Amino acid sequence: RKNSMGRRKSSMGRRGSAYGGGSHGVTKIQDPRPIGEKAYLRENVVKLITFLTENKYPHQLSKKSVQSPTVASFRNILEFLLQQLDENFEFSKDKFEDEVKQYFAFLNYPFQISKSSLRAVGSPHTWP
Repeated sequence: RKNSMGRRKSSMGRRGSAYGGGSHGVTKIQDPRPIGEKAYLRENVVKLITFLTENKYPHQLSKKSVQSPTVASFRNILEFLLQQLDENFEFSKDKFEDEVKQYFAFLNYPFQISKSSLRAVGSPHTWP
């Protein structure tokens, strides 16, 4: 499918009812992951780099670019990960922050994501 600008359009947004997507009645919950522990972060950075490499991620990778990504790097990585679920997925050029919130809600991510955390994506303290 193509959108009005001739770009491929993801079918992800249409799956909400079939997969229980949506974020109605979101409540704040405590994150059980030890995201403040350096060993936990290092372990998961390695896991992510391994996954991306094994699945032929088309951009350069380094521990630093994954641990403290720029907005562009984060966008590329997230788009690639979402393409593992829907090969036609791509973010629009101008609504990235809104789309991230929408897709994380669709995937039942249990935490609120603010636009400011997406603008400062390289700062781990901004993430829930």
